[in-house]
Amino acid sequence: MRAKLIAWAAGLIGLLLAIALVVMAGSGDILHVLEIAGWGLFWLGPLHIVPVLLDALAFRALLRTRPDAPSLPYVFWVSAVREGVNNLLPVARVGGELAGIRLLHKRGIPIALGGACVILLLTLTAIGLYLLTLAGLGLLLSNIPGAKIAGPAGVVLLAMLPGMALMVAAQRYGNVFERLDRLIEIVTGGHKLLARWVQPTELDAEIRQFYGRLGLLAVSGTWKFLSLAAEAAEVWVIMYLLHHPVAVWQAIVMETMSLAARGAAFIVPAGVGVQEGSFVLIGQLVGVPADFAIAISLAKRFRELLFGVPSILSWQWREGRQLGKVWRTEQSDSNSD
Repeated sequence: MRAKLIAWAAGLIGLLLAIALVVMAGSGDILHVLEIAGWGLFWLGPLHIVPVLLDALAFRALLRTRPDAPSLPYVFWVSAVREGVNNLLPVARVGGELAGIRLLHKRGIPIALGGACVILLLTLTAIGLYLLTLAGLGLLLSNIPGAKIAGPAGVVLLAMLPGMALMVAAQRYGNVFERLDRLIEIVTGGHKLLARWVQPTELDAEIRQFYGRLGLLAVSGTWKFLSLAAEAAEVWVIMYLLHHPVAVWQAIVMETMSLAARGAAFIVPAGVGVQEGSFVLIGQLVGVPADFAIAISLAKRFRELLFGVPSILSWQWREGRQLGKVWRTEQSDSNSD
């Protein structure tokens, strides 16, 4: 309950920040900018298939350790549902991952293996985002020498490096989730909340096995890096549709810094306010006006609706069908008795 309250409070603060940014940038100017793109914004939906497909390839590369791994179309759908839940529903960014594990389990993937795949994909995402952000910072410095944000950003990236190394080492050599389960038991007074969902020892064992297959992790990590790079290309496409084209390096810098900000503020549902604020801040550094920066964020929100709503609806339709089958089976059994 406390976690939900924190998430709702963070979401409310983010929403107020987003509204303030829209007002400051001028809502009329922003709407005018979006009117320039017009119906062209609907292209963002089908174009988003590319990064989601690359994410699905990264996901399936891990799942292919099993001969009965789900097909690529199914994993693509799971990736779309994961993203839709994270972007559109009022949950922290773990909600989509839990939905993904559930959908994989329905296809015969053990929860421990599905959970390990999701955790490793999140780890590879963090590493890929770190590398892409580093590249974005390098591009920023090469085009704008002495940029004020470069120093603080460089310090933050340098400070994050030991933490990321420790995270990988803990997953590889430590029993992270077994220790976490013990901590939860102590805090809650004897309740093994994690063990109700998955055996922590099995989850730790599955993760360690993956770290014994570095080639597999490299393949998955490469696909994930390309997925993040494809998302950065969306900013370039949006600015082209807004008749305010930018250089590739500007698009990369804006998207990577925004993704880094949303990742750091993962508790904020859908990154409301965080995304808008990061686009305005970075946009000012790379020469993109505030109204265009807000327009980019709103266009991405529009794309999230175009791509995310059908994914979530298909997920709920599938869940409803399965519940209906269970109900009809129970009714049939009770009638036969």
